[in-house]
Amino acid sequence: EIVTSQEPQDADTSITPAEFAPVVTATCRQGLMTITVQTAQPFYGTIHPSSLRTSPCIKDGIGSNSTQISFNMIAIPSDPDYCGVSFNNRTGDKSVQIAVRAHRTLELAEDKQYVVTCGKAGFRNNRNNDTWTVRMGFYVGERPVAEVIYGRAYTLRVELSKSPEFAIRVRSCFSFGINNTAVPLVDDNGCPERGVISRWAYTANNQIAEATIYSMFRFQDSKRLNFQCDVLLCQEDKCPNPKCDSVPAPIIAIPQRQRDTNDTSVLAAVTVSVLDPGDKPELLVDYDNQCTGICPKWILWLAIVLGVLFLLMLLVNLFLCSALTCTCTRTELIEKEPSVLEDYDPYRSWAGSQYGGSRYSLNGGNKPIYSMSAESNGGSDHYATVPSRHSPSRPGSRYSNSNGNRQGQGGSPYSHNRKL
Repeated sequence: EIVTSQEPQDADTSITPAEFAPVVTATCRQGLMTITVQTAQPFYGTIHPSSLRTSPCIKDGIGSNSTQISFNMIAIPSDPDYCGVSFNNRTGDKSVQIAVRAHRTLELAEDKQYVVTCGKAGFRNNRNNDTWTVRMGFYVGERPVAEVIYGRAYTLRVELSKSPEFAIRVRSCFSFGINNTAVPLVDDNGCPERGVISRWAYTANNQIAEATIYSMFRFQDSKRLNFQCDVLLCQEDKCPNPKCDSVPAPIIAIPQRQRDTNDTSVLAAVTVSVLDPGDKPELLVDYDNQCTGICPKWILWLAIVLGVLFLLMLLVNLFLCSALTCTCTRTELIEKEPSVLEDYDPYRSWAGSQYGGSRYSLNGGNKPIYSMSAESNGGSDHYATVPSRHSPSRPGSRYSNSNGNRQGQGGSPYSHNRKL
């Protein structure tokens, strides 16, 4: 009796890549390999061997949370009930690669593929009533990716959620293509393949494990690459630590430790597309840390800070402009002295007088005359008149000089006592 695999799934028609994580378990009895797929939501997808999609090797979901399918392990390729179960002559194990798809007819990026093995060495799941979410994915920094570039380094992360009482240990990892071509990455002791993958590093709570793929590889027959790891669930203080110092990493066929029947193991799997260098990845797997809006976040905060600084500078400029305007206004009022409005001189623009076109005040100033003056002497009035070309001047007119004395000007109506 052997086992299995796990990875939770949401099987609704509205399933998103982050939700689709099927929980797969298997038992092998009396020549039959029975595989059970458990989902958190009703499952309407399909289960079938990766290389076959015909009856009786296919099972469609009918909306339940548990879907089961059985394969004949003793059938040969010529038998009608043969479903792709292969036999390993060296180990005596029988295995099959299955696909768990979210849609019955379409192949989606979130579909999962597993290799289920029945043999002498295996895990038996004794906690069928419990459901754990074990998620595996490739990351660049903290960003999950569904497409990787050939030859570049990536972080492979395995994460346990919804089970705070358990810790994890990652072992027995391998990669395989569409033709069951497998490459071991981590042995059953948790020791990595040298030059391909680093040792697993665990977080403080032992619920997240990370390893680095030094250079992404691929198979010649396909650009789709599948990764699968056996994840042991254990109590944090009872989780075995891998001892790889004395064991060369390339040696995979080493004696395995005897597994306790109470051990719980699940299979974590992920499928990625391997692109050529120069190709631009287009798909992103958006999990819980999906970046929405403006990304990265520091750009948003930088924009906010710059906006606040701009508003402050605008307020300071308005204040300074107002202060300068008030100061300039007060200065103009102080510097501008009151002036006496000068009377209008109708002759200011007059040109061509018989005196050379210029008139001056009789008080000895250099200012031109702006108003006429009148004096009363006895019963006769004397006015200053302006000679014109058409009327002769009045002889005997008298005008006041600067000393207040009257003087007569024979034949001349104006005083010529002016300062030059």
